[in-house]
Amino acid sequence: MRIAFALTGAVCAAAMTITAIAAKPTTRNRAEIPAEFRWDFSAIYPGWAAWEEGMKDMDARIDAFLTMKGTLAQGPAQLLKAYQAYDEIGKLQYRVYRYPQLQRDVDTRDQNVAGRFQRVGAAFAKFSTATAWFQPELLSIPEATVQGWIEQTPALAPYRFTILDSFRQKAHVLDAKGERLLSLASRFNGSPPSIYQELSTSDIQFPTIKLSDGKDVVLSPGNYAALLESNPSQADRGRAAAAHLGHLRRHRQHLRRDL
Repeated sequence: MRIAFALTGAVCAAAMTITAIAAKPTTRNRAEIPAEFRWDFSAIYPGWAAWEEGMKDMDARIDAFLTMKGTLAQGPAQLLKAYQAYDEIGKLQYRVYRYPQLQRDVDTRDQNVAGRFQRVGAAFAKFSTATAWFQPELLSIPEATVQGWIEQTPALAPYRFTILDSFRQKAHVLDAKGERLLSLASRFNGSPPSIYQELSTSDIQFPTIKLSDGKDVVLSPGNYAALLESNPSQADRGRAAAAHLGHLRRHRQHLRRDL
């Protein structure tokens, strides 16, 4: 009986694999792929106009958060207000980031989407600088005082771990000026991986090789990885590796200069 179930499972798995392979799109033009096989971004925002409103809302909330500077020591209500405002900005950040980021993953060559994605990076850099004061100011309050506020204020309970962990790391936190200086470097810290991604995926022209069965394959990152994993021909895998690495080697001057 167990053998029968095992054989049935194996047959079903094989059938599903064959179906998945057969359903693989034959076109690289996403506009020609049926809608049911494409990502639906409307769960995040219904369109770019709504995304723009989200960006404006986030910018206004960041400005409002900055006005709380110098108020944390006033008591638990003000500390709670700051943490809740931080949370609301975080929720918006996730949405305004994912909407262009996922669409950029669909086609990294789309400069309209890429430009919007870069705007998100600039907004996040502004947020980092606008909130640089928060940790130093929180840590300027005696820890025992803050713990008392947490005990007296049930609404602060969800933030208990975060607050106490900040005090645990107190020795590694700079003053407000130092933290602000670090925040100003946030965009530059992310530049090397962004540049590499553009050079290695968006701007590069992937090589094409002919396999032993006569088929031509464009060595995009996805095709290259799939070929190495599933192609049983060692000669094909070696030919693909040589072409892939050789193509990157021809771009080494660009990578050295920009990275």
